[in-house]
Amino acid sequence: MAKKTIKKSTVSAKSTTGKKKVTAKGKTASSKKATKPKSTASAKKVAVKKATTKTSKVRKSVVSKKDLRGAKKVNLKDLKKVQFEEQFHKCTPPPEVKEDLKIQSIKNPIDRSKIRKFLTKLPPIREKSQPRRGFVLKDALRAPQWNAVALFCNLHTSVPRPSDYSTATSQDVLNWMDEGVNPSNPNIKDFTYDYWNNLSHGNLRFSIEVVRDASKNPVVPTITPSKLDAHAYPEIAEAIIRNNPEGVWEAGGSIMMDGKRFIPCVFVVHKYYSGAWAWYSWGLEFTSGGHTYYVNDFTHIPFDLTQMSLPGGYNPRNWAHPLFHEFAHTFIEGPDLYGPGGCTGYWDILGDYLAPGLMAESCSLFKERLGWINFKEVISGPNLRPRTISLRPYTTTGDAFKVIPDPVNNPYEYFLLEYRKSTGSQPHIPDGGLVGEGLLIIHINERLGQRGKPWILREAPFFDPEYADFSDFGEAMWHGIAQQDQFKVLYPTPTNNSFTPSTQPNSHFYGNRPSGLQITNIRFTAAGTIAFELSINCVSNIGWTVDNKDRGVAGRFSGSSSAVGEEIFMRNDNSAALITQRGGQVFVKSRQNGWIDGWNLGSDNREIVGDFDGDGRDEIFVRSPEWAGIF
Repeated sequence: MAKKTIKKSTVSAKSTTGKKKVTAKGKTASSKKATKPKSTASAKKVAVKKATTKTSKVRKSVVSKKDLRGAKKVNLKDLKKVQFEEQFHKCTPPPEVKEDLKIQSIKNPIDRSKIRKFLTKLPPIREKSQPRRGFVLKDALRAPQWNAVALFCNLHTSVPRPSDYSTATSQDVLNWMDEGVNPSNPNIKDFTYDYWNNLSHGNLRFSIEVVRDASKNPVVPTITPSKLDAHAYPEIAEAIIRNNPEGVWEAGGSIMMDGKRFIPCVFVVHKYYSGAWAWYSWGLEFTSGGHTYYVNDFTHIPFDLTQMSLPGGYNPRNWAHPLFHEFAHTFIEGPDLYGPGGCTGYWDILGDYLAPGLMAESCSLFKERLGWINFKEVISGPNLRPRTISLRPYTTTGDAFKVIPDPVNNPYEYFLLEYRKSTGSQPHIPDGGLVGEGLLIIHINERLGQRGKPWILREAPFFDPEYADFSDFGEAMWHGIAQQDQFKVLYPTPTNNSFTPSTQPNSHFYGNRPSGLQITNIRFTAAGTIAFELSINCVSNIGWTVDNKDRGVAGRFSGSSSAVGEEIFMRNDNSAALITQRGGQVFVKSRQNGWIDGWNLGSDNREIVGDFDGDGRDEIFVRSPEWAGIF
């Protein structure tokens, strides 16, 4: 039997030619070699394949989405269902940040992409010889294809009522629908249709209707929900629908899909206060009168007749902003973009600062995913010579660029470029209330996905507008109302017309890693566009693709770790990497395949960590069946 030897290697942050080393900063690599014979199996190096499909493994500078989310695509069934009361008029964060979006686990869900395509192709709702109880087309320019159905009711006396509860009447419904006393301008139907038609570039054309009797009077049933709870809104909605399923279906547009009576969206309007929230893919399905009904999405809002006074004689209803935000969850299929994971008040409808006259846009990330627009170009690094590019106004054209500085090792962190400006003064125009104009740069981080808990990493949020005036100091400032971010984000400013590694804010990735992106000389043109020069000089980081054979130990291996925290020595059968967590991100500092100095990595290795030489930094004691060593 060969004599067992213990030798001390070191861990290097850089590899050298010949024998590769993984050495901690400040330590000297040993030139001695172990006498262990090289085993073909144990010395075999892993060839990292480039991804050719969405399901292929991709070398990235972060632990892959597969490991952190369980799958490349988020499993909606696993997401926690929580309720969030909207904080629309509060400037401080709630004590516990919760979602206002619920995601239902349905036994037989209808694919949402199929639903989107189906609704887009529906003919407009029109009055026929025997009129349906739906939206009556009065203006040839407005042609809604379906209706979101507002559900009104009164609770049976067996249901405990909130202290501010009041009875709903048919006249209340008529007033709310702008068919009674003091109607608003624009009215509810036109405002809904015009906003969503503009926002979706003609892909989402719907209005609002209520359940009516044969004389077109609103129906307000008294119901007893299965849960005797005034705030059990899904149960309240189900009780209203089951009370008159055909009436709800007709109000929605009398739509048939896959042999079922399909109702795209309903929302409860209750005459007592509670914060609004949405239920994405509610999927209520039942049979009544020989027909199967399927209700896709659900939300709820409190009853409100408050009007806003705007220039031009407009006085729209105040309730439009919470309802349309909840509609955005169900129709745009995105998470809340306030809170530490969103960092925006105004710059997307999924933020927390919009109102009639200040109706927000939806960013190009969501619009492109839904097929409403195509990116003008996806610009990829790691190297790109300077070029001049321009953008037309985003609201009217959908023009947007997606810039991925490191498409090989960090493809899920990138920047969106949009030219935001007011393109009309009507209350329904997205971005119509903007007082300024300019280039909006949004830093996107999809490395932990878009859904679930996008706010879990405040230092590396999913959605983060770059403040051109640096008033957020480069930090994730989520409370957009207090910061009035609609006035401070757009480029250029009088003192800043560039976004580069050396500007404030800078173009670094999270974790203070340079992206190499340079956007300079941002300017308006006589042609009504915004133009700038763009180049990329990105040094692509080392990657590690997670696998079920991975194992790791934590310690303070490098000189910087004593100040900024422990690192992870990650192993599989044939490779090793030093992984760090900085700025809310996990990324690879160094990687080695096959050999570390004189040690041949193998599946039979076992490691423990300790400061074996007393120098204040940790070493790794490694064992195989016949050898031992120290890194």
